[in-house]
Amino acid sequence: MEKDNNFEHLYKELRKEPIQAPDFVESQILARLRERQASRGRLVLWRFAAFALTILLVSLGIFQLQQSQDGFEVEVNKPYAVRVPLTELNVSEFAEAEIELPEGVYFYSKTMEDLNTMQSLRVAWDDSFDREFIPFVIKSNIEGTKEVLVKFYSEDNKVLSQKKVKLQFIRATES
Repeated sequence: MEKDNNFEHLYKELRKEPIQAPDFVESQILARLRERQASRGRLVLWRFAAFALTILLVSLGIFQLQQSQDGFEVEVNKPYAVRVPLTELNVSEFAEAEIELPEGVYFYSKTMEDLNTMQSLRVAWDDSFDREFIPFVIKSNIEGTKEVLVKFYSEDNKVLSQKKVKLQFIRATES
């Protein structure tokens, strides 16, 4: 118990004495505080830069993914089979489909050569057709991005729906 009293007495005596730090300690403490504030600013800057870079990379990834899903690459002067899906349409509602090709793109057929010069074709549709898509073959002699438009008509000749198919016609690469 006596040790505790001595300790308390010593503690009270020390509390009465003012603490005097050397002069250089104050300047070192202030310098460290300034350094810490400056490093915080740099840390915030780096965090912002990392966040912005992440957003940019995600945006570029989405853009690339979207670009690759938007169209197909097709070689110039080679026939290409296109399948337009009918999944979003009620097949029993439409009677005809019209396929409109852009300039420089033509239908392709070995047996019906008059199709090879046409850029628009209207096809009658029957409920007995058991297909989930409309197929046709095209060919282009011009490079570039082209859009094929397919319109779906009702029996009274009203446009029910239309779909666009993007195609990127490219020159053949030689191996």
